[in-house]
Amino acid sequence: MADVSRALVTAAEDTNYLLTVKNEESGSGAGFKRFSLGLSDINKSARPIKDRERKQCNDRGINLVEIVVAHSQDQSETLRLFVGSESLRHESVCNFLGYCLSDNAQVVVESHGKRLSAEELKTSRETLRIAIAAARRTLEASEPSDAPKDRASRSENGESTAGPQ
Repeated sequence: MADVSRALVTAAEDTNYLLTVKNEESGSGAGFKRFSLGLSDINKSARPIKDRERKQCNDRGINLVEIVVAHSQDQSETLRLFVGSESLRHESVCNFLGYCLSDNAQVVVESHGKRLSAEELKTSRETLRIAIAAARRTLEASEPSDAPKDRASRSENGESTAGPQ
């Protein structure tokens, strides 16, 4: 599954020059450890999450979303991307996950593994759509009502000034 994940990262970065993905290959257990400590936004795994790994994430307040993106050629493994709902507030994370579920990405997958069935792809896309919508609602609910909705604010004379990046 490492070939599939590397190909997806490369294709995503080639498609969106503003996107930078750090693809660390350390094994699922080590990846879940880093993820549960808040050291990464997305964890990739070729296996389901273990109960103790899920508990570690839950204990640290990480609400997990699992997105299936591909299978190995022989379908013995499934590439899953795990993301915390908090990370879905970041446009770059949403863009990367969205790309991984695009028709173009599924073509990339075919050269290294097996693409998702139409039903699996539909389910993964819907899961991501619902998770992003929930994360945005949570973000909007946590913002003060007088806070600007974007990164620009208005000066006293009405001119737009860039906010913090």
